[in-house]
Amino acid sequence: MEANSYPTRSLNRSLEDHDELIEAGPSKRVKFDAAEPGLKTREAAQNDVAQQDNETEKAKATSQRSGDRSKSKRGKDKDRGRDRRRGTRATEGGGRDGDEPKGPRLPKRQQPDPNLRTIEGVLFNALVKVGAVSQDNADDPVKVNLGRAARTDAGVHAAGNAVSMKLITPVPGVPDLVARMNEELPPEIRLWSILRVQNGFNARTTCDSRKYTYFFPSYLMIPPKPGSGLHHTLQDHGTDTQPDPFWSDDHPESILDDLRRKRTYRINSKQVEALRLIAQAFNGSHNFHNFTIGRDFGDRSCVRHIKSITIADPVVYGETEWISVLFHGQSFMLHQIVSVLSDFTIRALNNVNISGK
Repeated sequence: MEANSYPTRSLNRSLEDHDELIEAGPSKRVKFDAAEPGLKTREAAQNDVAQQDNETEKAKATSQRSGDRSKSKRGKDKDRGRDRRRGTRATEGGGRDGDEPKGPRLPKRQQPDPNLRTIEGVLFNALVKVGAVSQDNADDPVKVNLGRAARTDAGVHAAGNAVSMKLITPVPGVPDLVARMNEELPPEIRLWSILRVQNGFNARTTCDSRKYTYFFPSYLMIPPKPGSGLHHTLQDHGTDTQPDPFWSDDHPESILDDLRRKRTYRINSKQVEALRLIAQAFNGSHNFHNFTIGRDFGDRSCVRHIKSITIADPVVYGETEWISVLFHGQSFMLHQIVSVLSDFTIRALNNVNISGK
């Protein structure tokens, strides 16, 4: 509808003249001023207002019908969502009343590989054999809330650990459960003791500190070989890299010959003391966000507390001299220990340039 603009003064004057014409009757002639074009009478203006009101009511009715259809559609979608429950297989009919039975719920955790032999698996199977775990719970360690104080990466083995779980105590016909368990366990796995704890105890969450021991060969403390990648990297960063007498001999022709020469390397006491001095800088609480992966600086979980780092005296095993480093801390993140070990090793290598020969 086209909108017209009505001047207020002219419209009022036109309406007043129209009223005078009606009061005068048909015999009285009154001059009607219609000099301004586009003016409408009162009845025409009222008709326009009524037409606008009708169109507004129609728009409201249309909007209400659209809202009702949307609510009806949302209700159908909600009912359809109830029919397909989370974690189950959809039936052929897609509803609750399908002809085929529903499949099992999808697992919420990664299932352990039954063909993979682990220390936990061997320990759990021994507990089942002696009767400390019932046959109803023998198919899954999760049923007895099996937990461990610390876990290791692939290829890393724990010298000792604490495990918590629900057991049948006392076991009928077994006076000494520890001795009976050691009979079932292989010689490389030993059970030291079994203690009764409170029902809410969890070995992982209750553990307040953990110890990890790492070994590395002492020839890692040899200054970088001239022309190697590490040598060029240190030069690019302005580090003074003096040639070490170890590399002054005739260079071997193969990598195996180079490795044999490295195994004859023996670190001196000054280098060991330099390692111990630099390692002390990591004691205490620090933000180790750049010693792991996928963490930001503002992540509070990256603040970890290391109680102590103990570097033992070098020991020769076979032809190679090894150095053991004991990390004692509350908890460690992924790659944190290896990154810390590499960090203070390179720091000591740059600050101390003394040959061990």
